[in-house]
Amino acid sequence: MEKNFKRFFKELTGFTPFPFQEDFAVKPHLPCVLEAPTGSGKTATVVVGWLWKRFMKEEEVPRRLVYCLPMRVLVEQAYHSILQWVEKSGLDINVHILMGGEDTREWDSQPDKPSILVGTQDMLLSRALNRGYGLSRFRFPVQFALINDDCLWVMDEIQLMGNGLGCSLQLQGLREKLRTYHPTHTIWMSATLHPEWMDTPDYRIDIEQHLFRVQGGKEAVLQKRLEASKILHKLDVPENQLTSHIKENHQEGTLTLVIMNTVKKAVKLYQRLRKDLSKETHAPKILLLHSRYRPHERRQLLDSLNRPLSRDSAGLILIATQVVEAGMDISACTMYTEAAPWSSLVQRWGRLNRQGEFTSSTCWWLPVKAKNNPPYSESETSHALQHLEKIDDVSPTAINNYLNNLSGSQRKALYPRNYSFLVRKKDMMELFDTSTDLSGHDINVSLFIRDTDFHDVFVCWRTFDKKPPPDEGQPAKEELCPVPIDEFRRFVSSKKLHPFTWDHLMDDYISVSAYNINRPGAMYILPAEAGGYQPDTGWLSSSSKPVTPIETTVSSSFDAMGKDHLSSVSRRMTIAEHNSQVEKKVSELLEYFTLPEEEKKLLLEAARYHDWGKAHPKFQQKLQPPYYHERNDWAKAERVQPVRHGEAFRHELASSLALLEKKRPDLTVYLTAAHHGKIRLSIRSLPHENTSDGKRKISRGVREGDKLPAVEVYPGIQEDTISLSLQPMMIGESSEYGASWIQRMIELRNKYGPFRLAFLEALLRIADWQASRESRHTKEMK
Repeated sequence: MEKNFKRFFKELTGFTPFPFQEDFAVKPHLPCVLEAPTGSGKTATVVVGWLWKRFMKEEEVPRRLVYCLPMRVLVEQAYHSILQWVEKSGLDINVHILMGGEDTREWDSQPDKPSILVGTQDMLLSRALNRGYGLSRFRFPVQFALINDDCLWVMDEIQLMGNGLGCSLQLQGLREKLRTYHPTHTIWMSATLHPEWMDTPDYRIDIEQHLFRVQGGKEAVLQKRLEASKILHKLDVPENQLTSHIKENHQEGTLTLVIMNTVKKAVKLYQRLRKDLSKETHAPKILLLHSRYRPHERRQLLDSLNRPLSRDSAGLILIATQVVEAGMDISACTMYTEAAPWSSLVQRWGRLNRQGEFTSSTCWWLPVKAKNNPPYSESETSHALQHLEKIDDVSPTAINNYLNNLSGSQRKALYPRNYSFLVRKKDMMELFDTSTDLSGHDINVSLFIRDTDFHDVFVCWRTFDKKPPPDEGQPAKEELCPVPIDEFRRFVSSKKLHPFTWDHLMDDYISVSAYNINRPGAMYILPAEAGGYQPDTGWLSSSSKPVTPIETTVSSSFDAMGKDHLSSVSRRMTIAEHNSQVEKKVSELLEYFTLPEEEKKLLLEAARYHDWGKAHPKFQQKLQPPYYHERNDWAKAERVQPVRHGEAFRHELASSLALLEKKRPDLTVYLTAAHHGKIRLSIRSLPHENTSDGKRKISRGVREGDKLPAVEVYPGIQEDTISLSLQPMMIGESSEYGASWIQRMIELRNKYGPFRLAFLEALLRIADWQASRESRHTKEMK
């Protein structure tokens, strides 16, 4: 067994595994905490270990691996390493990188297939909280369900995650308390671990019982990394002399890494150093790397960075920010870093002489004012400054020896952890509801995800006349640049711009003022001539040069209240035929999951009835002649009349109201209503909806007293004409219908819990997507 794993590991990574990597893979249980020095191979340990356990040993480990990195780091290198390992394994596994924007590969449409998801804590934790950044609101519940069920979460470099660490602990505790259908496990990884971090109100870890610690042994390769020469010096020079010092100490044929604490300072240094080097004949190449790039340009920069340096070349100088602290396998001979919290410094030093390949390497640290060192607090900066003055060797072994000589209180001060916000059971219950309040505002989950005031939106530049045409489709992830909200707001205000964002109720782009830019993770589109971005510097608010838009082949429509692009089919199909196809897909999915028989039965019933509401005259009239004139039971057609702005008839509301009339179980009613993510916990009229007589209630295009004609809803099941009532949307109980809609659905949520109810909801939605996709492919083949 051990020999087989060694061969498997080497085939995938190209390296012989260390003994601790072998132990991780062959031990019967997954640890909760993994402590290992930076550069020792934590990523390969857990990813290859998961592959070995699930596919080679066929152990019962989770179906999805969620690899989570800290904020402000780049995930591409970790993603490409994992993708390469999976491809070499020959296993049928989806590997996805989660970023904002539309992706051509939809990981959430194949819940039965093993997959690996890679992203930063904002992209992953926001999805785990049912508020996925850069994601359609109507898709929140599906990804919420799948990312909290049957997953192995790996939180890498937790000392850099702030509130995100507390959020991950609470989520694990809430999953266990509120229950999921399939086990979800979390591994927290760090080069510097402290037990007090792992204690939150809903989750506590016995560190000694669940810790997997990596220590230096007799392995020469690992020992060489842990004891690599890394000499530390203080460099207190004026800002205008720093470029000269960098040029003088750069060594040809090697990488010099300069790490600044903010993008603004990194860009300024890059521009100054590039100007100086342009005057030299044999100058090293210079690159700038931070988190404010579009993926297109960032990929080009990473390709340049990853090219091997020849010894006779002038070498490379990389000006960077915190993006290099995790997920980056680079090794510098010379380093400059601004003073930062101790946990960040340890990560930065891990990028100096990483493999021990240099006989000697040097790091100069640059003093900063503790009171003015964004994005860090005064206390964590001041503690680090005190210790920086006392050390001169920053190899992993030297750092460990230094820390061992400190008192417990001194070590605790170096690694403070006070969670300012923690997600609790009440929050999770409220977050299950994805509808906004009456003013259009939403619950802000950013406070649970990170502990700074720096929250991002995603900005896209396109060429258009007065506003982006709706049929252009939503931005692809290649087009989007993350930008701090406050900075974007100032940029928009100073240039008197009105960026565009998608309004899912109006099914159109709307312009917004700077005042209304306030939701982290939102996407905005600017005209290319607005400026604010350059390929070499990324986001640059001072730039007035027109931005070159990214050409992309992704053309997916936005979801809107009146559109369901993932469920569209361009061929004629009856309600009974489509319901039958969806029921078949639900049955196929259920073969992969362990669910109670009662839930299975009601899920299948919801599949059989989910499109009953399409018999409503309003839906049938959307189908262009001759369909509507022939019969009234069409679910799909080649031609559908375009939805007018603001019009939003929801057939699933009609379906669920009909099921209420038939006294079907509330779970069947909810799953039917929620199968597009637009009718869930509450029913209410939209702002533009009104009645001509002032009496008949209306919601989502359905009016009080509307009738569904007699129709075959499923092969062999004929339903008679039925009247629909909106009485359940009213608050309080009624003599005819009993509990209100919202009371019924809240009781349902409390009974099953948010994770399990969302999982059932996701299965029906995905079955609908799969059936529709299969029908589209069938038509294309014909």
